[in-house]
Amino acid sequence: MPKIDFYLIIEQTENERLRFACRLLDKAYQQNHQVYVHVANESDANTFNNLLWTFRDISFVPHDLVGGKNSENTPILIGFDNKPENTNDILLNLDHQIPDFFTKFERVVEIVSQDKELQKKARENYSYYKEQGFKIETHDLRRK
Repeated sequence: MPKIDFYLIIEQTENERLRFACRLLDKAYQQNHQVYVHVANESDANTFNNLLWTFRDISFVPHDLVGGKNSENTPILIGFDNKPENTNDILLNLDHQIPDFFTKFERVVEIVSQDKELQKKARENYSYYKEQGFKIETHDLRRK
């Protein structure tokens, strides 16, 4: 059963939320984690893929799109409409829906910005996880 982590961030826009996700992935990579990043669609996958190349000049986060030429040996994979073939230790859910395969992971990460519509979706996800009996931890970064 995965542990669910919600990160409540002070950032407001979707771009800021994605940049926070990049920083989180950089940290996960430094700690030798395998991460599957789930996004809503192909456009979001390409956008996030490009952002990981450019979000910070001083870091390199090896990543690929699912099905890419280096995807088998890459610690961070980005996908949108398919279940990951292997169980990874972390699912970073950047979609606003919970993917049906989330239980394949040891940990699920949800990032909640200050956007009111996204907060509403995050509350729905939180309620679902709670109703299903998953252990949830909230990291409130808005006050730091």
